[in-house]
Amino acid sequence: MSELTERIFAHHRSQFGVVSVHQIISKLMEECGEVASDVTRWTEGRPVTGGRPGFDELAVSEIGDVLIVLTALCGYLGADIDKVMETAAEEFLSREWDCIKTKVEA
Repeated sequence: MSELTERIFAHHRSQFGVVSVHQIISKLMEECGEVASDVTRWTEGRPVTGGRPGFDELAVSEIGDVLIVLTALCGYLGADIDKVMETAAEEFLSREWDCIKTKVEA
């Protein structure tokens, strides 16, 4: 586990104690919902949660929360988020997405 993952995981445990993976998944879904809500509001020109004016603030706050919860989840599962991202990125970059191109072009 990277030092950052270990620090986030340790802080999460110190703040919330030992929690179940289901509780972390519930929190992850909550945070994803906040991102979806704020991105929708931002794209519609409405103020986002907390009155943040721009997308940069939204990304740092809400998207950052999602990443923190994902990192905590990795800690509970014994995985390193950096390695997970590296593997996922390699898989993503090696795929061809013709089905999506067709839908977007249509």
